[in-house]
Amino acid sequence: MNALSGLAVNPALPESLMLRLLRSPVPDDVLPFLVWRSGLPERVAEALIGHPEVRVRECFAVNPHVSAGTRSRLARDPVLRVRWPARFSTVGPGPSRRLARPAPPAPGPAGSADHRGDRRAAEP
Repeated sequence: MNALSGLAVNPALPESLMLRLLRSPVPDDVLPFLVWRSGLPERVAEALIGHPEVRVRECFAVNPHVSAGTRSRLARDPVLRVRWPARFSTVGPGPSRRLARPAPPAPGPAGSADHRGDRRAAEP
């Protein structure tokens, strides 16, 4: 861990220093420590949402601690790599939301076509 990573993990890091780190090129080894914090100040969250680097917004989009409003804004990002995790990441405690395969249609009366288009023989 380098000095910038140490700063990024410091829970007492002031908002002004967080913003300063975001204005400079954020090293890859520092980025997760900075954007995965819980309770980010509103100005820092705004800076992350509007950050010009996609990798910064993408990393922030998978932060499980962001509010629903922030996640909603990230889900409208023009870049798919940011939208996708923002829409389908875990939000709060519990299982993550997953894309589910649609359920097949309910079976009809005997002899009707099933969901594969087959005709089933009527059962006695």
